[in-house]
Amino acid sequence: MTVTLSSAALDAAAASLRGYGAPDLPHAVIADAVNSDPDIAVLAAEHGWADGEVVDRLWAAVCVQVLGIDYEEQAARFVMRPHELAADVEAVVAAREASR
Repeated sequence: MTVTLSSAALDAAAASLRGYGAPDLPHAVIADAVNSDPDIAVLAAEHGWADGEVVDRLWAAVCVQVLGIDYEEQAARFVMRPHELAADVEAVVAAREASR
C-alpha cells in the first residue's frame, strides 16, 4: 500500500521530527519512511503529527530506512546515543542529496 502525503502533512511531519531532535529531512525521506510503515499515516490522521507515538514510530522508520538497520538496533541506539543516531541519519541523507 502506497501512502501519498500532502505537502502540508510532510511539513508537519518534518516539524515534529525536528522537535524530536531529528535533523531537517527532505520530504522524500519522510515519505519513504511512512510508506515503510503505513500505520504511521493512520495514527497521524487520528492524533496529529506531533503525537508522541506518531513521532516515535516515524523517527524509528526514518532511521531504519536511511541507515539500513533493524528496529531493535534503532531502539538501542536511540536510548544509548540519540544525538549520534541523528547525526548518522543527517550524514547519510546529506551524502545522498550531494550525489544527486
